[in-house]
Amino acid sequence: MGEHSAARLAAEEAALLAADAIRSVARGGNLGARLKEADQPVTLADLEAERVLRARLEGVVPEAGWLSEESAPVPPGRGAYWLVDPLDGTRELLAGLPGYTVSVALVVRGEPVVGVIADPVTGRIWSAERGAGATCHGRPVRASRTSDLAGSRIVVSRTEASKGELAAFDGRLPLVPVGGMASKIAAVANGSADATFTLGTRHTWDVAAGVVILEEAGGIATLPCGSHIGFDPEAPSFRGFVASNGPLHGPLLRALRSAG
Repeated sequence: MGEHSAARLAAEEAALLAADAIRSVARGGNLGARLKEADQPVTLADLEAERVLRARLEGVVPEAGWLSEESAPVPPGRGAYWLVDPLDGTRELLAGLPGYTVSVALVVRGEPVVGVIADPVTGRIWSAERGAGATCHGRPVRASRTSDLAGSRIVVSRTEASKGELAAFDGRLPLVPVGGMASKIAAVANGSADATFTLGTRHTWDVAAGVVILEEAGGIATLPCGSHIGFDPEAPSFRGFVASNGPLHGPLLRALRSAG
């Protein structure tokens, strides 16, 4: 089985587990939510998704390492490692809101080359492999061609918006607060949104799968300064992230800088 197919099947299975967890809560079950650190929730659904992904993916790529939000890392061999967020958007899950997804990427020599995002609520699966285009349920997806910021749809974090962290952009940019990071990048890739950004700290597992999908769909992802995003397993944190359909990228970067 190829890496892309393995990632897709593993993400789909993990998403089905998350969907089962949602249904169990509706029947009176408990997600076992706790804070693993300040303001960082984790649930039994996160941990079970992690278990399934690891069981399905370890061994697919010989000597590949493992880096995930929910477990201890395994150093990469031959420059390859799986970069995983078992459930991106746990806050949305706990709030009963859409926007949480399973996110799986394969990184080779510092670049994500396979990406899969699976949505437990809708059942949609976005996937891409470098040089082969991006799909949703097997159908090609393309980013929009919108080039006017004023007429665009820019999806941003509900949490950041609710905390007032995006107040500097009120009246400057058409912001729409929605769910988790991976789901926002997928929305830009399939054209239902035109861009997304955050100025806060993020981790490579939040964006790696989405970056492959978006770039294969014709979009662009960078740091707010316009620089390339690094995928060094020894340094998974970075500050700020901007993803767009392509035509909006320059104008959006300038707008972010002008707003300070």
